[in-house]
Amino acid sequence: LYDGLPSALFETAGRWSLSQCSRPECGLIWINPCPIESDLHIAYQTYFTHSDAGADAGSGLRDWLYSAYLAINYPLWAITGVAREKARREQMFLEETPRGKLLDVGCGDGKFLNLMRQKGWAVDGIDFDPQAIQTAKQKYGLTLRHGDLKTANLPAESFDAVTMSHVVEHLTDPVGLLTEISRLLKVGGRLVMTTPNTAGIGHQKFGPSWFGIDPPRHLYLFNKASLSEVARRAGFQVAWAGSTSAHADVFIGASYTLRENSQHRMGHQPTPNVIRTLKAACWQHREHRMLSQQPDCGEELVVICSK
Repeated sequence: LYDGLPSALFETAGRWSLSQCSRPECGLIWINPCPIESDLHIAYQTYFTHSDAGADAGSGLRDWLYSAYLAINYPLWAITGVAREKARREQMFLEETPRGKLLDVGCGDGKFLNLMRQKGWAVDGIDFDPQAIQTAKQKYGLTLRHGDLKTANLPAESFDAVTMSHVVEHLTDPVGLLTEISRLLKVGGRLVMTTPNTAGIGHQKFGPSWFGIDPPRHLYLFNKASLSEVARRAGFQVAWAGSTSAHADVFIGASYTLRENSQHRMGHQPTPNVIRTLKAACWQHREHRMLSQQPDCGEELVVICSK
């Protein structure tokens, strides 16, 4: 499908190719050849979960500009329904689920779990990045788990809900990990996954410059059919599969940056660009309107499963 792509977002050496299943009922995309599993940690040495990643003299200005962007856009988001979609995405679509014990796989710095704790959930999380776990403790007072879920030996049927936000695309064995999650969930428990959506209009427009590709960290890229099949093979029932435009402004703004850069690189915090920001904001509203007629057009895929 694509050949010779660099690591666009963070400094990882090498060029990467991606293949796609030709069967229309599948469409799975994967990095080919896949990095050796024992080497995967190299691709995360400057990842955004590290609290000092991308820190420089311009960070304060960028933070201020982003706060201004949110303040300016919120009234229109509230009118159009984007604000509600963002709030639902922020809670991983668990806003109407009865509170219980929640496990976040790939919990990063704990921001999501801190929010869900405030919403009444008993929270737990695991991540292979020790710096992210330390950041969660420093920022939010959360004591989370460092390591691999498969070797953590957590008790069976001990969680009411499990979330995976932009995790499944990083896994060498998605079916295997979801099988372990099924073991950990109580009967009737819920699994919610979000991941870049290859069927979305952003990928259709930007192709190899689409923000969701991110080689070599993203080993598999999914559409609704392929991720639903992964869930079913792990023993889940798919309760709902669709997409969201909640983060479309981020996806599209970054995709414009990648397409406009001759080296196809962006860095952790690109230089602010008003025109690019306006185009991304307009795109988000357009995509949000389209979702009512084309539920698979959003930048992020959402698959909700039950045990």
